[in-house]
Amino acid sequence: MKPLKQKEEILIERYILLTVSRQILERDLSAFRQAPIRLKDPYLHLIEFSITTLSKELRHIKSELQKQKMTIHRESVNDSFSEYVIYYQGYTYTMTYLNVHLKHQVQDFIEEVFSQFEHSFAN
Repeated sequence: MKPLKQKEEILIERYILLTVSRQILERDLSAFRQAPIRLKDPYLHLIEFSITTLSKELRHIKSELQKQKMTIHRESVNDSFSEYVIYYQGYTYTMTYLNVHLKHQVQDFIEEVFSQFEHSFAN
C-alpha cells in the first residue's frame, strides 16, 4: 500500500473536522431552539452562520474528494477512539483518532468559525 501524500491527509482531516463540527453545531442549534433563553436570536444567528460557513467549505472539500475519487466513511466510534476508512486509488486506509484530541480540534475549529462571524459584523 502506498502512503498518502501530505496534501491528501490534510484533505481527509479537513473533511472529518468539517463533518464533525457541522454535526455538533446542528445538534446545538436544535438544543438552543428548545432552550428557555430570553434572547435566542443572537445565538441562533451565530450557529446558523457557522453551519452555513462550514457547509460551503465542506461542499468544496467534497468536490475535491470526488475529483480524486476518494471516499471517507466513519467505521466505528467508541468511548476512546473514532475510526475512519478511506478508499483511494484501489487502496483502503484506516485512520484512528483519539476522541479527546478530535474534540479539541473541533472546538478550536468552531471557535475559528465563530471569530469569522464576529469579523463579518465588523465590516
